[in-house]
Amino acid sequence: MKTKQQHMTMLKKLSNGTKELRSLTHGNDVSQMSLHYQRYLEEMQALGLVVQLGDTCSLTNAGREKLQGEQKNVATAKIANWKEREVYKGEDLRDLANRPCAYDAFKMPSLMNGVRVYPKGVV
Repeated sequence: MKTKQQHMTMLKKLSNGTKELRSLTHGNDVSQMSLHYQRYLEEMQALGLVVQLGDTCSLTNAGREKLQGEQKNVATAKIANWKEREVYKGEDLRDLANRPCAYDAFKMPSLMNGVRVYPKGVV
């Protein structure tokens, strides 16, 4: 099973130490986590990220490593600015239709201000 965003949110909540199960549902933040925490907790136990002891739960070493790995990936991601992007060539707009005569309408003239204007290359 792959870790989901909800799993990572639970890991972040548990990163400061052992938490009571009640604090996961009745905390200061209101979210869908409070409704589905039990399912997420069971999934995380199956992955070996969390251990539940009575009414408390805490991270395992695998959970800490997973949390550290996710934080490293976010911090080292390259942020590209607009100057580094490639020039758009419009390849997705070229003639891709397999049907004959599909683009014949583009060869017809347009009517602008009462004057017929032909596309480039057509006269």
